[in-house]
Amino acid sequence: MKYNWDFGDNTKDSGNEVTHSYKNFGTYQVSLIAIANNGCADTIIQRNKFIENNFELYFPVSFRPNPANKSGNGYYEKAGQESSIFYPRNYGAKEYELHIYAPNGVEIFNTNNIKQGWNGYMRGRLAPSGIYSYRAKGTYPNGKSFSLSGKVKVIVDDYY
Repeated sequence: MKYNWDFGDNTKDSGNEVTHSYKNFGTYQVSLIAIANNGCADTIIQRNKFIENNFELYFPVSFRPNPANKSGNGYYEKAGQESSIFYPRNYGAKEYELHIYAPNGVEIFNTNNIKQGWNGYMRGRLAPSGIYSYRAKGTYPNGKSFSLSGKVKVIVDDYY
């Protein structure tokens, strides 16, 4: 069996399992031609619309820092595995900066590394419970910029 793909953006491929990434938003007509060993062929055409909402960056509304992680720098490998670090769930941002502000408005953390979040410490000490602000800005792969801001509740248990 042979498979011929046309992704509708002047890119073609062949094979049973292929992957393709689009560089721009838009509507693409994707076609697949499957050809059996005896020469019989069948075609399927699917129209896919990729819009700006396919890229997204969103932040949790609260997090609980790890009091035993004073030396932690906030780096993480896989999103969703580090509940003690405040970081966005990233779906496509390529350039990024994050700023964290204490309740009094003073900046206490910043980074431009998408794989680094805030570990909940300020000046070497665990931040007290409260509502903190964040601001993030950057760009998506298509060059469009984003700017987000919001609040995050820091939860510190009294028994630590």
